[in-house]
Amino acid sequence: MPDVILHDVPASFQQFTEQMRSLGESPEGAAAGVIIGLAVMARDKDLGKQCVTAADPSLPASRLRFVEERLAGKDYLPYSYIIGTRPENSYSPPEPPMVIRFSTNPYSGDPAGGRVKLFVECSGADSPRPVTVTRGADGRWTAAEWSSLLTGVRPPAQP
Repeated sequence: MPDVILHDVPASFQQFTEQMRSLGESPEGAAAGVIIGLAVMARDKDLGKQCVTAADPSLPASRLRFVEERLAGKDYLPYSYIIGTRPENSYSPPEPPMVIRFSTNPYSGDPAGGRVKLFVECSGADSPRPVTVTRGADGRWTAAEWSSLLTGVRPPAQP
């Protein structure tokens, strides 16, 4: 399963949508798009809401409020999905490039079928977190179910 390599966390919606153009070409990229959107939301709530909604166009407004509530006071949570972060370093991301690592299992589905469940490594949990992505009629992948990404992780170490 390929890793997704990021060179930055976008600072604008335009940068995010440009990044999503290439990320949406693969199931892993679509799942990474949600994580990137959450990282943006941790920095800038309004911009992050736009990004998360772009990564999951089917996300209802009520669910977006739930996402905000789950991230409140946990700006580190999205970074727990970046390789090299850990509670001991307060989930500080390494210098770019940053890597998000995915795996599948025999029951994950087949990309040819247009729906795949991926598992993203999480440095703050004992097991990877599932993310389901679907392929649209245009051939692009988007996130469909990713609530497990909002599940708590070990708290960062206190300085």
